[in-house]
Amino acid sequence: MYAAIGTRPDITYAVTALSQYLQNPGRAHWEQVKRVIRYLKGTRSYELTFGSSGGVEGFTDANWGNDTDDRHLICGYVFTLNGGAISWSSKKQSVVALSSTEAEYIGITHAAKEAIWIRHLLSELYSPLVLNYPIMLYCDNKSAIELVKNATFHSRTKHIAIRYHYIREVYNEGSIVLDHRGTDDMPADIFTKPLICIKLTKFARLVGLSQT
Repeated sequence: MYAAIGTRPDITYAVTALSQYLQNPGRAHWEQVKRVIRYLKGTRSYELTFGSSGGVEGFTDANWGNDTDDRHLICGYVFTLNGGAISWSSKKQSVVALSSTEAEYIGITHAAKEAIWIRHLLSELYSPLVLNYPIMLYCDNKSAIELVKNATFHSRTKHIAIRYHYIREVYNEGSIVLDHRGTDDMPADIFTKPLICIKLTKFARLVGLSQT
């Protein structure tokens, strides 16, 4: 758990998923725990690194109920500073999304709250002028991005809880800028679902994990 929170974002999803069965784990869960430990042993030389430039960027993704027992969506995000991860999350939401667009829309809101906190933190650490610049937030669902940008009433979003429309306020005031990024280049994927080794390695590298 400590590694997932502090230094190894690439195991966050696995730890989050396994933590749901702490009260009554079965043999299958124990086998998965051992796989995580073997993975950490094989990648113990991985460290979070930072580049010389790049600023703050955020990436958000959501898994539309494909890998959970109760079909509640899992939202994940990661924020990088100069190419290295500084904040990440993998969290099961309390709602069941009715479409992939709705799931991603909720995921963007989940990430936007963290973006605002990071923006204010950096303004205190560096300069208040940081607040003059929005944080770039990437999502791999164009429909969800359009729902944020277009405040016109949509019949397919009238059932979404009001708290999830917070993203529209944040976007309209210029605190964040939304842009599309393809699924094959979306590092937030590692926080929402299990991935094959090639993708996991690629996305881990995109958030700043590299061998020393």
